[in-house]
Amino acid sequence: MKKLIYAIAAICIIAFTSCEKEDQFGFSTNYNTLTASIENTTQTKAQLAPGEQESDNVQVKWADGDAISVLFKIENTIENTKYVLRSGIGSTTGVFEKQGNTDLNNATFIAAVYPYSDNASYDETTETITGMELEDAYQYDANKYTSLAPMAYSGDASKISFKNAAALIRISTSNIPEGYEKIVLYSDSRNLAGNYIIKFNNSNEPVAEIENTANDKDIEFKGIGANQTLFFPIIPGEYTDLTVKAYDTDGTLHAMELVPTRALNAVRNNVYYTSASYTLATSNEHTLSSNVAGETYNVDFSNINDNIKIDGNNLAPSKINVYDTKDRNEFEIDCPNSTVNISGSITYNTITAKTADNTLILSGAVIVNTLKVQKGNVLVNAGTELKGIVLDGINSVIIIDNGGYIANGVKETEGVTVMSPAEWNLKNAIKTGVTEIALSEDINLSSSVEISRDLTINLNGKSIKCASSDVFVVTAGTLTINGNGLVYGSEDNSSSSCAVWAKENGKVIINGGTYKVGDDATGKTENGGNGNWRNDCIYARDNASIEIRGGEYMYTGENPAGHTFLLNLKDNQGATLVVKGGTFHKFNPAASNGENPTANFVAPGYSSVAGENDTWTVSEGILNEASLKAAIAANTTEITLGANIDLSSPVAVSRDLTVNLNGKSIKCKSSDVFVVTAGTLTINGNGLVYGSEDNSSSSCAVWAKE
Repeated sequence: MKKLIYAIAAICIIAFTSCEKEDQFGFSTNYNTLTASIENTTQTKAQLAPGEQESDNVQVKWADGDAISVLFKIENTIENTKYVLRSGIGSTTGVFEKQGNTDLNNATFIAAVYPYSDNASYDETTETITGMELEDAYQYDANKYTSLAPMAYSGDASKISFKNAAALIRISTSNIPEGYEKIVLYSDSRNLAGNYIIKFNNSNEPVAEIENTANDKDIEFKGIGANQTLFFPIIPGEYTDLTVKAYDTDGTLHAMELVPTRALNAVRNNVYYTSASYTLATSNEHTLSSNVAGETYNVDFSNINDNIKIDGNNLAPSKINVYDTKDRNEFEIDCPNSTVNISGSITYNTITAKTADNTLILSGAVIVNTLKVQKGNVLVNAGTELKGIVLDGINSVIIIDNGGYIANGVKETEGVTVMSPAEWNLKNAIKTGVTEIALSEDINLSSSVEISRDLTINLNGKSIKCASSDVFVVTAGTLTINGNGLVYGSEDNSSSSCAVWAKENGKVIINGGTYKVGDDATGKTENGGNGNWRNDCIYARDNASIEIRGGEYMYTGENPAGHTFLLNLKDNQGATLVVKGGTFHKFNPAASNGENPTANFVAPGYSSVAGENDTWTVSEGILNEASLKAAIAANTTEITLGANIDLSSPVAVSRDLTVNLNGKSIKCKSSDVFVVTAGTLTINGNGLVYGSEDNSSSSCAVWAKE
């Protein structure tokens, strides 16, 4: 739950001043008061976003109501004593007064930390201040710039000078549309607020660190206006995806991304600058006149009447946010290089849109009666409505359904594909060249995921399903699948579908996961069909290859056809399928009767061992007769037994071979064990070679002939 600070007690003022000389003081003789100063911040050369850096220094100063925790050691106990600012408001030097009746005459000063925390303490073993919490929500005050940025000091008690333990991000807002009242700094990859500790580096400078128990991905300021300056405290460290967004109070307008995703290495005591501004349109046709590659451009049409147009002017900001409040007959968007986000409470009779492939976004309470798409795709957010669509000069468009209303007529329009945001994000990441993807949510596909380059996917405990077709189709490059999770091909056994299909020159390596498809339909004749369809869970054809190193493989139920194509190769082609691990339900990969003749997919040196409930598990080692004879047939020169083996027929040897018994036994109840007709058989190690006990016929442990 957010902790919103409505009062301005216990905050610091951030002001614009020239550098000041610091006068350093300490405690009074009876510890009733202390005088403490604040170091000057560093003017950083790095910026969160392009733009002019402020020429004035940003300086933290003491404010009315500020309080600090002073940590003393009394005997063997750490005492947290509260001191409240008595004088020095608006200055870098303040006098603080002790609260409570704790006797500190025999106390040893350890450290002081701002802001005050009831839970503040000190770990002497690690020399760390603990029990601190960075707030995640602030109320803007027009008279003050507010921040609870951490500060601390440890050292000589007569020279207490607080140093910043965090960095600051300064955000200047300009022309933010009316109704947006909250600015949020957000990171998906790191926590920005919550419990933190402070350690001191080799220069005795405090550095804050978020604890693993923290779970706040954003920090917000509420009560903001059109033109203000905000300061966000940020814990030092590497941030890969900082974003600045604006929200309205009741949620009807949704979020606007004011500053696109940024990477930042936040350094203690540094200030990083960015701006969040809107351009007010002055005519019905607004043409972009400036551009910073990769930036967000924001425009407000709310003061314009009649029809409107936005012209990208061949520029390419990554996103254009359009804010509007008036119902219009026509809105033309000519921004083929940018994502365009429309927000507000507004109805458009017709929108003609030319955007980047990723995409036209309908946000807030936008209603579109007819959308003419000339380029790009469409994201329909919750609260919006798309009632009609026309493909104008294009053959296909993707509509991303994020909870908005999409009329049936739109969904049924030829060339329109409707998919979830999760499916879109996955396919767009693949399209844009991302090489490693970890699934962050379950995905229900509208169509197959097609892969034609090297890609690693971590299932990450999630499921990916396709109700009507294959899941992964690999035509080139190598798809590597890691992690636990579910890959679920179609349950529709009226048509062929796969969990994984490799074809042409594609390659697949499966290291884990569960793979399922609907029942094999071969032999069925329902609805007058000839029953030629089947669901192959893992399938390869052409010159493709699949290597299975782990995972679990199954049909959804019984196989009515009486045989299985759980793993399958296209007949008479060059595809390969090798199994080095995994568990297979009602299917032995060492004896696949889906091939003609029956095929052994298990790699030499590995074994397929029967288990309970008609399962077969493949693992490394010579563990049974099939794996022993397969290894010999594959021209393996050295074999080590991994289990006791009972033979149904002799082991024929016609070349050089070394067998290590490895303490195991190898028996044949009805015939000879080893029959050597050529080459040299060398038997090493302890173990038992046991010929037939049937004395009605001749048999040997070892028989060399020819």
